[in-house]
Amino acid sequence: MGAVLLVVIVFSGCLAWSHLRNPLEVLKPNNPGEDWDIADNFDKDVVNFLFMGFDRNEARDRIYTVYRPDTMILVSINFREDEMTMLSIPRDSYVKIAGRETYDKINAAYMYGHEYGMEGIRDPHAAGIRCTIKTVEELLGGVPIHYYVAVDMDGVVEIVDKLDGIYYDVEAPVLANNGRLLVDKGYQKLDGRKYLYYCRDRRVGGDIGRTQRQQKLLIATFKQLKQAGKLVKLPQVYKSLKETVDTDLNFSQIASLALYAREIEPEDIGSHVLAGSTQWAPRGELDICYLVIDEAARVSLIKELFGVEVEARPQIYLPGPRVRPPVENGSEQGLQSGEETPEPPTEGLPEGEDWGGPVEHAYEEPEDNDPDDPDEPLEGEDGEEESEEEEEPPEEDGEDLGKTVG
Repeated sequence: MGAVLLVVIVFSGCLAWSHLRNPLEVLKPNNPGEDWDIADNFDKDVVNFLFMGFDRNEARDRIYTVYRPDTMILVSINFREDEMTMLSIPRDSYVKIAGRETYDKINAAYMYGHEYGMEGIRDPHAAGIRCTIKTVEELLGGVPIHYYVAVDMDGVVEIVDKLDGIYYDVEAPVLANNGRLLVDKGYQKLDGRKYLYYCRDRRVGGDIGRTQRQQKLLIATFKQLKQAGKLVKLPQVYKSLKETVDTDLNFSQIASLALYAREIEPEDIGSHVLAGSTQWAPRGELDICYLVIDEAARVSLIKELFGVEVEARPQIYLPGPRVRPPVENGSEQGLQSGEETPEPPTEGLPEGEDWGGPVEHAYEEPEDNDPDDPDEPLEGEDGEEESEEEEEPPEEDGEDLGKTVG
């Protein structure tokens, strides 16, 4: 009986291992494209994951109830070709919100779903997630999103700390609004909090620069975890962080992805960002700055990444601010000195938007100056650097890890 039981256990274990080693068998899409022609014919060997980083932490819960996914990265894995691609969607992208006639920043989609609901979904958080996913799918012309992973700021800190930090060559120092140094320039080991500060910083290059740095940091993180054999730790890390990480992937799917990730070479991971132009438009009493997606670039990128052709939409042009803010040299924002303010466009405006007439108003302040500024010390920080013994960075073939990335 003991021998028979041992054989059964070993055989079952081999079957389970074989099952996890075949991710496409484990990753049966939850929403294979209910109402999308593209999704019905989408490459069945490609699975898309939407990663969202929310601007929430425990300290902010005392003030706010709804948050925004300021980081959105679509990770597409082609299991037939063993290829992985990252597509960052800037948070200020001006898009039509799914299920509504409203245009807004794409990171506001969660708020619309959370506050106004989605058909057939009662839970506000689930409705917010679904609205965000559908909005991204519509932006991409129907390319399906099969799974999502959402993490808040506390979750990022905890994950990096549980993985013992990440070595990275920081391009520029990260400063708080009051000028305090948060992360110094140079090659160093980032703990969870410094990792978060670097991910959130957009003083260099704005939101586009931030998305590009995030992709480089994620690839460097992946490379170090792979070389250190820590990818297989990710499922256990997830189990310990369920309060700050939300996903519709189950544990077996996460384990299967962790095993499969060992086959991906970091140098082969593609990095892309949706292109667009900065434009202004009035909303209520404020003038809001948006990133208007370049239609030709959008269509071309979808074809390049997913192999499908989507219809080009009319290029959007926003009417501009009511009153242009002055700059130091006396000229108006976006204009050369002495140039007249152009008339708002009469074509290319999204339908259903009431832009209103000129009014006296306060311009929208950059979110870096908000009272919940992520660059300011988080809960429990006193601004003092912790003294810790310097560790020698890991080495591979005589070269410091991370120095060849980015």
